[in-house]
Amino acid sequence: MIGENNEYKCLIVDIFMPEIDGIDLYHNLFKNQKIESVIFMSGCDVSVFADRIKNINYLEIISKPFDLGEVLRIINKHLTK
Repeated sequence: MIGENNEYKCLIVDIFMPEIDGIDLYHNLFKNQKIESVIFMSGCDVSVFADRIKNINYLEIISKPFDLGEVLRIINKHLTK
């Protein structure tokens, strides 16, 4: 979701992906774009990533399977900051 000046208002990304994990994707995008908040999704234990995500501001982690209403509530919370 892109806000003013092509800044990312909210990045929603899976942590585990085939070519690049969501955390690396976030950091690659953050180098060139402002990202106000990030929501990571995962069906696995994310504790192995704890050190890599502890310094990310405005972070949410949603565990799969997730409730659509909860996902919409979290997205809305980040979009209305």
